Amino acid sequence: MPRKPTVIDHQEVDAYVARCCERCSAPRVSELAFELGISRVTLNLRFQETTGTSLSEYFAAMRDKAAATLLVESNLKTDDVALQAGFGTPRTFHRAFARKFGVSPARYRTLNKMSGN
Repeated sequence: MPRKPTVIDHQEVDAYVARCCERCSAPRVSELAFELGISRVTLNLRFQETTGTSLSEYFAAMRDKAAATLLVESNLKTDDVALQAGFGTPRTFHRAFARKFGVSPARYRTLNKMSGN
């Protein structure tokens, strides 16, 4: 039976996100809560107490960072970047990425590879 943590460890959350990326699935609060043996509400409250941000916001930031890195450092197709970064579907990825960065993933890649970032 899983233990019930009183404090949410960033390393556990990051390890969970990494497992999700390995299997090309989006991280979910409910799934992590199940793994830890606590409710979604308790998980979110404890994470927010520690970090000042919600777990959903944290997952989104991790996905954005992973996608941006993959776009610049790999030659993967944008649809493959979407899946590897944990965005569920390419369509969701393209919309979310453009909203966050102000350009399409393909344009972001072109601009950042040209500038050497």
